[in-house]
Amino acid sequence: MAHRTPELATVLAAAQRARSGITSVVTIEGEPGIGSSWLVRQAALELGDFEIVDRVAAASSRPSLLVIDDAHELLADEAEALYREVSTARGRPLLVIVAGRSPSPLIEALKPASARTDRGAVIELRGLSVSQTIEMAAEHGIAALDATRADLLTQLTDGNPLHLEAAFRVLGQRLHVSVPSELPVPANFARELSDQLTTIDRPGNTLLELLSVVDAPIARTSLFEIGERLGEPVSADEPVSRGIVGASDELGQRELFIHSARVRSGIRRSMNPSRARQLHGAIAQSMVGPQRLEHRLAATEASDDELGAELEAEANACAGHGRYSDAARFFSKASGVSSERANRERRLLRAAAFAFYSDDAELASSLSPNVSRCSPSLLRDLTPAASAICSVTFSKL
Repeated sequence: MAHRTPELATVLAAAQRARSGITSVVTIEGEPGIGSSWLVRQAALELGDFEIVDRVAAASSRPSLLVIDDAHELLADEAEALYREVSTARGRPLLVIVAGRSPSPLIEALKPASARTDRGAVIELRGLSVSQTIEMAAEHGIAALDATRADLLTQLTDGNPLHLEAAFRVLGQRLHVSVPSELPVPANFARELSDQLTTIDRPGNTLLELLSVVDAPIARTSLFEIGERLGEPVSADEPVSRGIVGASDELGQRELFIHSARVRSGIRRSMNPSRARQLHGAIAQSMVGPQRLEHRLAATEASDDELGAELEAEANACAGHGRYSDAARFFSKASGVSSERANRERRLLRAAAFAFYSDDAELASSLSPNVSRCSPSLLRDLTPAASAICSVTFSKL
């Protein structure tokens, strides 16, 4: 969420000292989502002339880089052994980067020496400030934040970039403002993600593609089943070991999910349409109810009257339970896959009517242009007025 350019400059300065033969140790601490992983990865990319080593003893006479990430997860004896190994390294072109969360015994032991500028650097990554958080929100499409709304945004995020996405999900409800469905990404994010994914085997990438399309935790067994329908092997080993995928135990099933919403949407955006439709089609066969219909719809490239009938049935069920906004959306989707004009218009007009009944101004507004092109009828003439009333009502909230 946060790129750490000044801190990267500090790491590169330590690397320059290492090139001259001064063994340097950089410690990096910060809470989850604060940018430490980006900082470590970017430093490794910048230091292309350094040889990557997995222990101090493997360092040679050429500049070498040793990265110890997630140092907080080390056992006490592991941390002590690494401290002895690192602290006794002298007079070789070696840069050691130790990153993790607090408390980390290894980082605490290395910080006193690293605090000397001739020996390395100590980097403590902190969350965004209140003003930075508000500025970030404004840049992402939230206009004219008054003091009350700005304070609420600060409370929701507490200055932590990891919390921004969750905050954006509820801002629309609590602040009555238009928010983006996805946070913007840095210009070089797509390249960084692509470089990362090329180091993962094909079964691992297939799993990541499926998780990005499902966009929700899903049982490992279901993923393997979908893989069989695709005719492609699926493996969670590398994505889990790299920390990209996590696991939860839901109702006795081990469910997998992609940790980062940014990575999830990045993978989804990088897929070509035919591949995305192929994945949605296979996923639909393992789903039931509305989820199956959503994936079937995403896999459909042309009109499909059978799917249109199923979507209309789901819309009627939603209406019967008083879920008018859901009914409107299912009627709208049913209209989109209908081959006959009469069915398209009938379903579209019903979608517009239920959008009005549910006060769904956004959907009513999006349907209005198509409604105006429908064949003349009383319902068609009433729908634009209904949409306008709905829009005015929302604008006063």
